[in-house]
Amino acid sequence: MTPTAWEIRNTLIAILNAAQRSGKPYVDLQPSDLDEGLRTDRKPGGCGVMHRDIMTKMMRPGDRILKDSQDDQDAQLVIRYGFGPNRTLSGTLGDGITARDQ
Repeated sequence: MTPTAWEIRNTLIAILNAAQRSGKPYVDLQPSDLDEGLRTDRKPGGCGVMHRDIMTKMMRPGDRILKDSQDDQDAQLVIRYGFGPNRTLSGTLGDGITARDQ
């Protein structure tokens, strides 16, 4: 079953919160990392459009795209999310949902 945008956002927020609480200065994520939390199966290395959209919308100043390949055969995305003093996960996530609502 295909995950909803809400489920993808929830999973991304959970991964970012866990990494931040563990004291890491940053975490590098790719769409397959979200799939593990969602328990979904997609082709290896593939990057779903919804995953890509949500992951980039969740970026904040200081975050970086480390790899972005949109080749139809093997689309890949890797984003480094940083946890500096300005990072907050309680902002608006779109569709009127905030991290506090999660």
